[in-house]
Amino acid sequence: MPFRHLGRACPALMLMVMILIAALVPSVQGGQDNLGRGRISGRVVDPAGDPVEGATITAQSREGNAKLEGTTDKKGNFAIIGLGTGTWRIMAAKTGYAEASVEMSITQLKANPPINFKLQKLTGVQELRADKSGLAAVDKGNQLAKQGDFDGAIAVFREFLAEYPELYPVRLNVAEALLNKGDADGAEAEYKGLLERILQVHGDYAKDKSTAVRALSGLGETALKKGDLEAGRTYLSQ
Repeated sequence: MPFRHLGRACPALMLMVMILIAALVPSVQGGQDNLGRGRISGRVVDPAGDPVEGATITAQSREGNAKLEGTTDKKGNFAIIGLGTGTWRIMAAKTGYAEASVEMSITQLKANPPINFKLQKLTGVQELRADKSGLAAVDKGNQLAKQGDFDGAIAVFREFLAEYPELYPVRLNVAEALLNKGDADGAEAEYKGLLERILQVHGDYAKDKSTAVRALSGLGETALKKGDLEAGRTYLSQ
């Protein structure tokens, strides 16, 4: 009788055991290998030594397809566990900064040395090259302007300039959209502000001649639309 009772309970017992095993074994996505108990930690700072919060830390095995990620805290610190023994590439990345990486041998038997990254801040042009969505935003603004949605285009251009102020030539797009929507005063202020920006950055129009010429031409066109023929001729002659 006891033996038959145990036999009836075996299927349920085996199911419970299988569920427990599945709960205790870590989930490995995509058949990753080279995972283990290794741990890395470190800190990410900027050139001034200030912590970089929210940087993504990626650990990629060079001997398998395992990939683990972590994020820096307010103090720039991070820690990742689960690495197997072998060579790993550790990368630190955050929007607006140049990516940094290092390769190191990971051990599971003792503490691994701390990893410290110093991320360099990208300039406007460098950041734009790294973030293709910025270029897409300019294209979107131009498309909206072609469709006659000048307010929408101006909003997109201004949002872009707020993120990439060093790319001031995009103010030409703003001024043109303002002029096309009939806001001559707004266009004039934008063109003049752009010329002032060129002097602030370069000290001379000749160092950004293309942008300066287009801004002066825009001022001439704006003056003509306002009926100021003398001012228009003066700007266009420059």
